[in-house]
Amino acid sequence: MKTKTDYKPLSWKAKRNGEIYCAPACGMGCTHEMYLEAHAKADALIAKCKAEVGGSWTKHIHENLGWHYRVMLKGGNITIHEYRDGSYGVSSHGGGTPSHMSIRGGSTSIKRLVKEQLDIVKKEADIWNEYLEKNTKGLKLEA
Repeated sequence: MKTKTDYKPLSWKAKRNGEIYCAPACGMGCTHEMYLEAHAKADALIAKCKAEVGGSWTKHIHENLGWHYRVMLKGGNITIHEYRDGSYGVSSHGGGTPSHMSIRGGSTSIKRLVKEQLDIVKKEADIWNEYLEKNTKGLKLEA
């Protein structure tokens, strides 16, 4: 009988076997062509982001029942996702914002989505700043 200690998790490191380029934990049978396509689409998305909003972007490729990609604004906490229908989604997190916020596709304008996302982040930051100002008065935080 196997016990809990006998369990060995499957690896998420993709392995190449002919045309197959897939991690044992995925098991879908992803191909090397799919992997290369994800890189090419991410590169095209980076070019579109640079053209529409400027900035320096980087890509992230990952596997989970297929090869997927997203691009991120360096130092800006903005991530762009491209959906199969050709629309985009944007999300932001970290950088002092208290939560993860996202606007799901429907638009092919990256500029519009990034602007809307930044407006949301600014509004939430204002709410938190007002809350902190109101509720932390009188605290003795000096060293």
